[in-house]
Amino acid sequence: MEFVRALELSGEAGIRYRHRGVSGSPEDFHRRMWMGVLHQVIAVDLVSNEKLGVLACFGADFRNGHAHIAFVFADTARSDGRSVDAVEQFFDYLFSTFPFRKLYGEVLEFNISQFSSAIGPIASVEGRKRAHEWHDGRHWDQLLLAIYREQWARWSQRIEGSLLQRLEEVIGPDGHHDPTASLGDLELDSLSSVELADLVETVVDSSFRDGDSLPGLTVSALAQLCEQHDSARQSP
Repeated sequence: MEFVRALELSGEAGIRYRHRGVSGSPEDFHRRMWMGVLHQVIAVDLVSNEKLGVLACFGADFRNGHAHIAFVFADTARSDGRSVDAVEQFFDYLFSTFPFRKLYGEVLEFNISQFSSAIGPIASVEGRKRAHEWHDGRHWDQLLLAIYREQWARWSQRIEGSLLQRLEEVIGPDGHHDPTASLGDLELDSLSSVELADLVETVVDSSFRDGDSLPGLTVSALAQLCEQHDSARQSP
């Protein structure tokens, strides 16, 4: 509880989570943390034992097959991609353990840029509350996102498909980016950055995600490596 409370009061991270930066008494905080919660976990780096964030599933409606999810992470976990790994594992657990058709997440407009690439492949926008919440001197829309079981299953199985196709999904088709541009110069959100890192690790066979930047490969060089990898997998 001490970790979660400190995280929720830590500036930008706190305003993004369920309590929106409101502290309250320790007793009230504890009560609200577990109100209506079905499953709640702390994400931990198993190598360093560092606590990364908290993920919760609440408001479960088993009759109609849906529930709500929320999560918040420390800045370091958001910047290096470990938060994305934790969210993937959390969704896998929820869909494999409970018979949910879909999971809902409420996201404030200023927060959507962190994972905007998920809209379409993973999540659908099912609602918008206009000028719903106040933050930093203005009102912001709140979006209601839905992750469907079938949609999540298709995205989770993407690793079995073409790496070149995955690359195009991450950075866009030919012409969307300068082929001579360095991967480190691409402006990608958290989800796309992790996807790109996974692709490079697959075709280069080296880990670099402990650092803050992508290697000096160009877009065209990575595309060629992905194409070679796909051809090798298809060869008898």
